[in-house]
Amino acid sequence: MWAITQPRSQPATVFHYAISRNQDVPLMLLNCNNTAIVVDGYHGYQKACATYCMTKLGGVAYARRKFKSAR
Repeated sequence: MWAITQPRSQPATVFHYAISRNQDVPLMLLNCNNTAIVVDGYHGYQKACATYCMTKLGGVAYARRKFKSAR
Protein backbone atom coordinates (compact mmCIF):
# COMPACT_ATOMS: atom_id res chain seq x y z
CA MET A 1 0.00 0.00 0.00
CA TRP A 2 1.37 3.36 -1.00
CA ALA A 3 0.26 6.65 0.57
CA ILE A 4 1.45 9.69 -1.35
CA THR A 5 0.94 13.07 0.30
CA GLN A 6 1.30 16.54 -1.15
CA PRO A 7 1.42 19.02 1.78
CA ARG A 8 0.87 22.14 -0.26
CA SER A 9 -1.81 24.83 -0.34
CA GLN A 10 -4.39 22.14 -1.18
CA PRO A 11 -3.15 19.06 0.72
CA ALA A 12 -4.15 15.66 -0.61
CA THR A 13 -3.28 12.03 0.01
CA VAL A 14 -3.50 9.33 -2.66
CA PHE A 15 -3.59 5.66 -1.69
CA HIS A 16 -2.38 3.10 -4.22
CA TYR A 17 -2.34 -0.67 -3.78
CA ALA A 18 0.25 -2.69 -5.68
CA ILE A 19 0.59 -6.47 -5.55
CA SER A 20 4.39 -6.37 -5.78
CA ARG A 21 7.20 -4.36 -4.22
CA ASN A 22 8.98 -4.26 -7.58
CA GLN A 23 11.02 -1.13 -8.31
CA ASP A 24 8.70 -0.32 -11.21
CA VAL A 25 5.90 0.66 -8.79
CA PRO A 26 7.65 3.68 -7.21
CA LEU A 27 9.01 4.69 -10.62
CA MET A 28 5.43 4.76 -11.91
CA LEU A 29 3.94 6.59 -8.91
CA LEU A 30 6.63 9.13 -8.12
CA ASN A 31 8.33 11.92 -10.04
CA CYS A 32 10.92 14.65 -9.60
CA ASN A 33 8.45 16.74 -7.56
CA ASN A 34 8.73 14.20 -4.74
CA THR A 35 11.64 15.13 -2.49
CA ALA A 36 11.55 12.41 0.17
CA ILE A 37 10.24 8.89 0.67
CA VAL A 38 9.65 6.99 3.93
CA VAL A 39 10.69 3.39 3.35
CA ASP A 40 11.80 0.26 5.09
CA GLY A 41 15.19 -1.24 4.23
CA TYR A 42 14.01 -2.82 0.96
CA HIS A 43 16.48 -2.09 -1.86
CA GLY A 44 13.75 -1.90 -4.54
CA TYR A 45 13.17 1.78 -3.75
CA GLN A 46 16.76 2.78 -4.50
CA LYS A 47 16.21 3.23 -8.25
CA ALA A 48 13.36 5.70 -7.71
CA CYS A 49 15.44 7.58 -5.12
CA ALA A 50 18.38 7.83 -7.50
CA THR A 51 16.27 8.67 -10.56
CA TYR A 52 14.29 11.43 -8.84
CA CYS A 53 17.01 12.59 -6.37
CA MET A 54 14.82 11.79 -3.37
CA THR A 55 15.95 11.47 0.23
CA LYS A 56 15.21 8.09 1.83
CA LEU A 57 13.74 8.35 5.31
CA GLY A 58 13.49 5.26 7.50
CA GLY A 59 10.14 4.31 8.94
CA VAL A 60 9.52 4.05 12.68
CA ALA A 61 9.28 0.24 12.63
CA TYR A 62 12.60 0.03 10.80
CA ALA A 63 14.29 2.30 13.36
CA ARG A 64 12.82 0.26 16.23
CA ARG A 65 14.25 -2.96 14.79
CA LYS A 66 17.70 -1.33 14.49
CA PHE A 67 17.63 -0.18 18.12
CA LYS A 68 16.40 -3.55 19.31
CA SER A 69 19.10 -5.47 17.41
CA ALA A 70 21.80 -3.13 18.76
CA ARG A 71 21.34 -4.43 22.32
